[in-house]
Amino acid sequence: MEEMKRSTESISGGLSLEMLLQRRPIYVTLFEYGTPRNVEAFEGESLMVALKRAGLPLLAVCGGKGACGTCKVTVHPAWAAKLREPEKRELRLLAHLKARVGERLSCQISLGSKLNNLEVHACDQPNTKENENVCCR
Repeated sequence: MEEMKRSTESISGGLSLEMLLQRRPIYVTLFEYGTPRNVEAFEGESLMVALKRAGLPLLAVCGGKGACGTCKVTVHPAWAAKLREPEKRELRLLAHLKARVGERLSCQISLGSKLNNLEVHACDQPNTKENENVCCR
């Protein structure tokens, strides 16, 4: 039972289900391997937490600390200007990863009402030896 509680906490960013349900829902359109699907998220949580809870197999090795780059997603161009500017740490990591325009760390995107219906792409390429540690399992 304790292990189940810890697992739930790690997926929800440490918030209980009751606390999440008290927050206003935010919706994200996730394009996974090019196929769109709606993901329900909650105001104040990170995009990474919402995507993992929805079953997207992001590696997120560092657990959302913005240190590994394995939660990288591509934000639809129409939404990029609505996001908070990346901080220096994220910019350095994205440069190291040779990220393309529009790519961001999902753990560094805090969801709020201004991002309702945000469109992101993740896991668009099957894993190969070259990208096996970049995104999804």
